[in-house]
Amino acid sequence: MQLTQRVIDFLILMRESGNKMTRSNQDMFDAVRYYVMTKYLSDVGLVYCNGVTQMGNQKIWSLTHKGEKIADLLMEIKNVYYDGKELVTDAKKKGKGVSAR
Repeated sequence: MQLTQRVIDFLILMRESGNKMTRSNQDMFDAVRYYVMTKYLSDVGLVYCNGVTQMGNQKIWSLTHKGEKIADLLMEIKNVYYDGKELVTDAKKKGKGVSAR
């Protein structure tokens, strides 16, 4: 498993949003990149599908126990490194990315 900046940002975003995430309640990735990220994190055992929403029938992804531990550690590292200051990450600056057309 590689902890790229995008993976780190996504895990922190999931942790900050109550350990649950659907495609519509995140603005970090477009639809394809979101599904690629959740598939990757599911394969390495950091997230799992925890049901579907009533409206829209979207999968609800939750952090596993291992995922929670890693996300907590990443948040702690971020807080120590940046002294608790809000950091504008590349993911927040760039938007959802550019898709091939």
